[in-house]
Amino acid sequence: MSDRVVVELASRLATFDRDEHADLLDDERAHAAAVALNGTVLADPDAHGDRVLRVLGHWFLLRHHLRLGAGQELRWARLHASLLRDRDPAALTDRLRALLDSPPDLVDRTAETALSLIGSFTTTGDPRAVESAAGLLADLPEELAELAPLGAALIELTRARVVITADPAALAGVERQARALLSRLAQDDPVRDAVVALVGTMLTARADLGGEDTLDEALRVLGGAVDPERPAATPAAASALGAALRVRFERTRGTADLDRAVELGRVALGAAGHGAPGREETGELLVFALLRRYYHLEQAADLDEALAVCRAVEPARGETGPVRCSWLSALAMVLTARFTRTGDPAELDEAVRRNREAIALAGELGLLRLVLQGNHAALLAIRHEERGDPADLAEATAAARAAVALTPADSAQLGARLLVLAQLIGTGVEPPPAEALDLLTEALRVLPAGHPSGMAVLAERARHHHRRYRATGGAEDLAAAMADWAAAARAESGRPFSRLLAAEGWMGAALTAGDLAAVAEAVGESVRLLPLLAWRGLQREVRERTLSRTGWIGGQAAALVLAAGMPERAVELVDQSRNVLWGQALQTRSDLSALRATDPALADELDRTRALIDQAEPTGATADERALAAHRAAVERWDVLLRRARALPGFADFLGPVPFSRLRHAAADGPVVVVNLHRTRSDALVVRPDGVVVVPLPWLTPDEAQGRTTALLDAIAQAGGGGPGRAHLRNTLLSLLRWLWDVVAAPVLSELDRVAGPVRHRMWWCPTGPLTLLPLHAAGRYGSAARNRPPTVPARTVSSYATGLSSLLRARQPFRPAPGLVAVGMAHTPGHPPLPAVVGELGRIAQLVPDTRVLTGPGPDEVVEALAGAGWAHFACHATQVVHRPGDSALHLDGGDLTVLRLAGCDLQGAEFAYLSACGTAGGSVALADEAIHLAAALQMAGYRHVVGTLWGVPDDIAASVAEGVYAGMARGGRLDATRAAQALTDAADRVRRDHPASPDLWAPFVHLGP
Repeated sequence: MSDRVVVELASRLATFDRDEHADLLDDERAHAAAVALNGTVLADPDAHGDRVLRVLGHWFLLRHHLRLGAGQELRWARLHASLLRDRDPAALTDRLRALLDSPPDLVDRTAETALSLIGSFTTTGDPRAVESAAGLLADLPEELAELAPLGAALIELTRARVVITADPAALAGVERQARALLSRLAQDDPVRDAVVALVGTMLTARADLGGEDTLDEALRVLGGAVDPERPAATPAAASALGAALRVRFERTRGTADLDRAVELGRVALGAAGHGAPGREETGELLVFALLRRYYHLEQAADLDEALAVCRAVEPARGETGPVRCSWLSALAMVLTARFTRTGDPAELDEAVRRNREAIALAGELGLLRLVLQGNHAALLAIRHEERGDPADLAEATAAARAAVALTPADSAQLGARLLVLAQLIGTGVEPPPAEALDLLTEALRVLPAGHPSGMAVLAERARHHHRRYRATGGAEDLAAAMADWAAAARAESGRPFSRLLAAEGWMGAALTAGDLAAVAEAVGESVRLLPLLAWRGLQREVRERTLSRTGWIGGQAAALVLAAGMPERAVELVDQSRNVLWGQALQTRSDLSALRATDPALADELDRTRALIDQAEPTGATADERALAAHRAAVERWDVLLRRARALPGFADFLGPVPFSRLRHAAADGPVVVVNLHRTRSDALVVRPDGVVVVPLPWLTPDEAQGRTTALLDAIAQAGGGGPGRAHLRNTLLSLLRWLWDVVAAPVLSELDRVAGPVRHRMWWCPTGPLTLLPLHAAGRYGSAARNRPPTVPARTVSSYATGLSSLLRARQPFRPAPGLVAVGMAHTPGHPPLPAVVGELGRIAQLVPDTRVLTGPGPDEVVEALAGAGWAHFACHATQVVHRPGDSALHLDGGDLTVLRLAGCDLQGAEFAYLSACGTAGGSVALADEAIHLAAALQMAGYRHVVGTLWGVPDDIAASVAEGVYAGMARGGRLDATRAAQALTDAADRVRRDHPASPDLWAPFVHLGP
């Protein structure tokens, strides 16, 4: 093998001497073979002849002259020349003799040789090269070790020995040596950057291993060396600082640390040219920062970039040392992350293959073997869960045991590795073996308080106790499971979704134990976690996706606390679990006057921070990364300030969930009916100022409600073509309205009649789940011959809707409405059918409201500007409710759309009433039913107390007729009174129903939101 390599290299060198084509020496395959041969030669020079030394010396020397390789190639060339001269000076060629004609002094030469040997180790992984370097350095007089060149060599030697032995105690030694060398270097010494980076890296590694906490010192050293304005001037320290910030993120969850780590990693990699020493390690640190941010923020761009960086820094294929091992490990981690996103089994298989390849190359490299075996166990555990192959489980368990054996006993990382081993040995075994529980208990013992892995260990131990309870019936195991799950759910260091799963386990165990008080605590914790799951610093798309997976939490929580006899708590939980996204936005618009009276400086800082947050939130895949990072930083600052405010006496609930003692006042003018939907029970919670009455709804089930909703949405979609589609919508509605009356409205109105008598009730509906898309206000058995009162909701109530009791409570707060009305009309919109009745509709409204500003064919910017100057708004145009992407729902104007998110971003003072004479503006989303993401809710979010919208589209003339009727009904004494909006809308819809009694598609879609 070596002979073939030497022949090829010699042939290329001879041809280069003749033709001087650099491509001959810039061949990746040939150079990889040269590097591999170099490692073999340096490990045992006596086993190779003069020709091998001569050819390798020429190869590396010429590549150095052509600037094709890394800096170590000159050292390798000089080393081979020295070996030749020591054997036979006559064997030197002129080139190699010239290289040695001006030899460095003893110190430089020894250091250079040692560094060459260690460089060989990084590419071949042969520990004999490290021992050869150690022998060279040990032969020098002790006093020479103080000189800088030898200091650098000694540091690199110790680092290499750490990789081989995995001895964390050596980290402190490397740090001490590096600090000593640093003290002897001038401020402008080019080596200083690398040495500072080494000091910081060792401090970070010690902190990460969980011994002495040296992270703050690492950040101080590295932060002092990196100019925030010019990080590229010190790329090695910048890269090391990024790694330290990533470790700090694991403790504090400060996303700004991850953002800065990514930024510094990019700068450092950009400064490391192709072939530069340490480029692979720099790239890997960037990959780790990107991966961690991907898992935290779910930004697909981070994952794509991580893979691109990994491919870009791939070491030469001939290398077999720690550099390639680390790269293979990083690539396996990226591929695993991609699998979790794409579900592509080929990516998981490649990850396993790459990690196996790394393990095979690691050989005697203890530190890498430790990391690789731990990763391998996790990888195979994922694949076993996907495919159930017993071979994967067996191999994963063996790898986990190897990782535990390699991990130092005093390392915090031992806890995470014990967790994985316990999970694996307990897989598929009932009851789980005692060894698994013992391992988990030991993991908790070795983990420092507040360590991120602690929550996961608690949750896993809870699962093991619960499984043992199911197998043996031991009450002590059930109690232990409840206690561990409760602790895991409350662990602030845990990831929100993992904590949610722990809360669910706690709830299930409490139900089994019959402990209803614990059930209530557990479901309360689940609901409390929702804002953390949909943290406002995440991109809007991620927050919506997260909440779409947790829509069942509120209904479940309410059903379980109702079973525990706690109806008022049920109302609180429903309210807290709804409108999470709107609630977060409203939190930053809340009144701070009480806080300002106690701590004016804190109130002012909150004011400044919310001004930053309330700027246009970046959305979409193309959102500017700097804008996203700035938005996240502002949100994190708000969270910190809010915690400070809640620590003040009397402010523990500041800007927190609204208790029932206040929510009940939302029903000051009539009952609010919260319709809760769950598979175990469904109920209407009739909220009045004096309490809650629970009306069981035994015939209402989630499956039926979802099926009816799907049927309605399908019918609405078909009705757009008119003719048969419209007839199908009518028939669907008549059946739906009868069902809504039988299973929901009739029991509710019986309760209202019981309390107030057979009057026309003023009431508010607050449905949940798929019911939010259904016309509860129009439920009834139309055409029935009623002996007493008609069996329909419109005949017996004036109904409005509330997206939540807290939102209705806010709308009831007294304020002074601004004068004037803005009327927006789009009779002709590109891509949509004409609306010929719009012109007349706007004209008649202008007659009713003298202070009206009519905008015909405006663009979104003009409309937003106009809304700020008036208290009333009317929109007569096309609109689209995007059921599966509700944030994209919009009013269609000239030159662009006015979206839900842009409307909600307006903070309008004095906004009183908005009328949406447009199609489908109050329907919401299937996946995010409890979030009320539609145009009507967006206008309420913008500040309008009263909003009229529609659940689906109606013909142009019907829309205009209802709008005119509403305004006429609100007119009193030459002015409009918005408090009459609900009654005016009910009367206008009644007139349409009298004219078209068999066409609920014409009179049932109109809804009123507000007090």
